[in-house]
Amino acid sequence: MSLPQNNTKINSFNKLNIPAKFDSETVSSCPAFSYLEAAKSSIDFKSLISDNISYQKAPNATYQPNDILDFMVDASILGYSRFSHYENLREDAGYLKIKDFNVPSEKVCRDLLKAMPEESVNELRELNKNLLETIAKTQPAKEVILDFDDTVCTVFGNQEGSANGYNPRYKGRPSFKEKVGIISKTDKLLNLTLEEGTHHSNHEFLILY
Repeated sequence: MSLPQNNTKINSFNKLNIPAKFDSETVSSCPAFSYLEAAKSSIDFKSLISDNISYQKAPNATYQPNDILDFMVDASILGYSRFSHYENLREDAGYLKIKDFNVPSEKVCRDLLKAMPEESVNELRELNKNLLETIAKTQPAKEVILDFDDTVCTVFGNQEGSANGYNPRYKGRPSFKEKVGIISKTDKLLNLTLEEGTHHSNHEFLILY
């Protein structure tokens, strides 16, 4: 098909488009989230966070760490992997209704991660372990396969903890080594670390997993 003919086809098709404006405040991108929220409520997820995380904000703070971390878990599950996307979730009518229109802002999430001490990382790992144990108690014993993987995360700029290691795409640039362990054919996370780029896959392998 020649270019002029193709343009004619496109123009003819565009004439069939009906102008539409999505202005309904009841539209949601995550209507099925109510099932996940019900599951979290059944195990009192926010209380589990409070029981495992020792860091607390001032008593008069609008949001405590368990509120903020609960929101960040929701965002991650729903595919909002960047802080800049959190505001989109905060504007979702369906999500807001499920959360009683009370969710923290992107800045509150950033401030929490900046303020939390390093020991909170191990506390979060312990929380994850407790969740896995809770799930395991509801199932019969079985054999599982563990999958381990790592990836290079290139750093653009100076970031604490990065180093010049093996970087197949951006040779010579500093990077982090992200390591992850999961139970095969599931989304059950065993451990996740962010290390300097010079570390190999087997660095402290037994300690981590």
